[in-house]
Amino acid sequence: LKLPRLHRTWGCSAWPSGRRAMLAQSSQAARGVEPARCEYARAREGSELGAPGAPDSWAPAGQRLLGRVRRHARGVAALLLAAAALCALAAARPGTSRRGVISAFGHVEFVESKQARDELRRERAKLKAKLAALRDEEANIDLRLSTIKKKLEKGRHEHFPSFFCFLVMQTVQDSPEMGWAEEALVRDSFVKQAGIFACEGSAVFTIRRVVIGPALGKHGFRAVDDDYVPKDNETTSWGVGGHTAQKGSQSNPLNSQMFINSWKAIEKHSMLDGHHWVAKVDPDAVFFPHRIRWHLGVLFPQDLRGEGKYFLLNCQRFYSMQGPVELLSKAAAATFMQSMKQVCPVGQAVAEDQYMQKCLQSLGVKGVFNDHILQDQYCEQTLPDCDSGAIVAFHPFKDPKLYEKCRNASVTRELNDQKVALQAGHCTDAGTHCKFPFHYNGGQFTACTQVDSDRDDRNGNGNHNDGKPWCGTQTWVSNDPQSYGSRTPRGGLG
Repeated sequence: LKLPRLHRTWGCSAWPSGRRAMLAQSSQAARGVEPARCEYARAREGSELGAPGAPDSWAPAGQRLLGRVRRHARGVAALLLAAAALCALAAARPGTSRRGVISAFGHVEFVESKQARDELRRERAKLKAKLAALRDEEANIDLRLSTIKKKLEKGRHEHFPSFFCFLVMQTVQDSPEMGWAEEALVRDSFVKQAGIFACEGSAVFTIRRVVIGPALGKHGFRAVDDDYVPKDNETTSWGVGGHTAQKGSQSNPLNSQMFINSWKAIEKHSMLDGHHWVAKVDPDAVFFPHRIRWHLGVLFPQDLRGEGKYFLLNCQRFYSMQGPVELLSKAAAATFMQSMKQVCPVGQAVAEDQYMQKCLQSLGVKGVFNDHILQDQYCEQTLPDCDSGAIVAFHPFKDPKLYEKCRNASVTRELNDQKVALQAGHCTDAGTHCKFPFHYNGGQFTACTQVDSDRDDRNGNGNHNDGKPWCGTQTWVSNDPQSYGSRTPRGGLG
């Protein structure tokens, strides 16, 4: 067994005698190490190894190895004892997953026991079960998200374009003569979520902030501070200050400043964000906001988002925009709010609707006429006929009972119009009474049409419309596929 030279002391190498020793001595001398010093070191080490002297071949390799083993015996013994203790500790723990064994090369190998393998299998099974549950939950989440997205898309379609509607209300505390009637009308609309509360966004403006809820106290709606938090069945108005309006919406000039304050609050709080059109409504107007979409689809089929600057004229007699319903596109409202201070100062004897129309016209906003927006006693000089399912608003109805009677009559007519929009037969059949122009699906028709004439029956019973021209027998036609001619009679329809 050839062992390497293990001795290095003070720069001296352990070398044998003879010529190699002389060469080594000369090498040591070349490095500046005293040969006598190295001789002394070798002699001392030879003495420790049990071979004192040995001038020529001192401390053979085997002898030096035994000496080192004797010097390091304690360390080796400690290492063996530590290994034995580690093995004993691993064997003494009954639940241990691994035990250590000292190999012939001094390494520690880990060998799994049967119990450890069983535990590992059980852990893997649990993790697989958890992973499967997480995947199922992820699939359910994806399904719910898909359902929510479909509902949102449907909601966007049903509520597009979006409307922001507001009204200015006189309260009992500020105007006892007018306040009781207006508070009662607003309360009924709020409870039924009708009128402006059926819009996608709404607000009520008052001189002082009040709580709007299902009950009226001895003094009407209760005034509250700005930090009041409404309950689930309540809402609050926006207190904007101003002065009480005089009795009579048209016979006497209204105070325009309160309406200006309302528009300022709308601009300050960004109430129009997310909406496309704005409707200002009087509290005593029976208002159906969903019908506005029908008319906008005819008037502005390419601009339902209100990106153009328009306002609707609703009184043919005066060719004006009457105050019960003031309908503006979002772009027109933004132009008005930005310029009303500089371009449109408030006059002292100008009614609010007149002020609004003059200001919009001076700002270059285009007025578009539609006679289905409003039936107004002050415009037509006759009481409004609520037996219509297409008019957006009827005005005035200051008595809550008459207000509700008008609402019910108009809703009933709208439902009947949706059930039967066309008579049996086609445009070429005898006895067919066509109504021109008629409106259908956002379009206006002045003659018979084949639009959707080949549409499938919504009941999915295999019936198909025959593709022949058809017409409407009423001004407004629903999207019901059963409402126009087909080869198969259904419910009296041809």
